[in-house]
Amino acid sequence: GYEVRPFHYLLKPVEKARLFRVMDDIEEQLRARRRNCLHLTAGGEALRIPYDNIVYLESQGHYSWIYTVDGSHKVWLSLSQLLRHFDDRFLQPHRSYVVNTNRIAAIRTDKRYTAIVMDNGSQIPLSQRKRGAFLLALSEYDAKYGQYHP
Repeated sequence: GYEVRPFHYLLKPVEKARLFRVMDDIEEQLRARRRNCLHLTAGGEALRIPYDNIVYLESQGHYSWIYTVDGSHKVWLSLSQLLRHFDDRFLQPHRSYVVNTNRIAAIRTDKRYTAIVMDNGSQIPLSQRKRGAFLLALSEYDAKYGQYHP
């Protein structure tokens, strides 16, 4: 047996114009899939991680960790190199962290420390230096996309 996952059916005789329209549709769908995922190599393995599954990133020297809903991946890229691949839903609350704003569960503050609590329970520090810019960017993102964050 074999598995078939057809995109579209073309009946014979195949019209050239129709074939090219279907091929354009396939190409657009593949482009959309690539736009919605981070593509990179980690440990000799090609990774395709949907952006929605990324909870946060953590820098550790010359490499970074990508924490997802399914686990974590160590990549030999700096946080600044990784940031080039992300859109405005990803914000940097601390020089060593980037968070997916759609995965923020709470923001906790006490007298000396502010932490961003992610939906997987991780607590990410919000530095005093970045606090104002982070909260402003978060509220702008919320206003733009209709998200709500605590």
